[in-house]
Amino acid sequence: MNCLYYNDTLSFLEEYENNDDFSSILTNSYRKLYNSTPDSHLINSWRGSIEYIYGIIKDLIDKKGISLEYIIPASGERADAILIGMGDNKPSIEIIEVKGWRKFTYSKNPYLVYADNKREINPVYQVLNYERDKIQC
Repeated sequence: MNCLYYNDTLSFLEEYENNDDFSSILTNSYRKLYNSTPDSHLINSWRGSIEYIYGIIKDLIDKKGISLEYIIPASGERADAILIGMGDNKPSIEIIEVKGWRKFTYSKNPYLVYADNKREINPVYQVLNYERDKIQC
């Protein structure tokens, strides 16, 4: 599988609500996929981003597929969440990239932002790279 978690959105909501530490599901998948243990920084990042993703998904009306930490085959990067379903009667993919920044500002360079006083890659550019690499679910 090309991700650490895949299910439909309704099942994801149920699993999240019934699991005290949803990040343990991702940790176990990570161990199986990479044959190593994720570091505490990554696990803490998952905890924050999954809570945020849960908040977005609980407001969805329709049932979609959800992939967490989807591995982009062409680059090896991981998208935080991908929603797969139908939109306007055609297949659609929605990418959610969550950052744990407290504050950020745009820079003059459209590919960079200043986040928590550091230069970071603009998440919009990051998602556009995923599109370029042709995410296929």
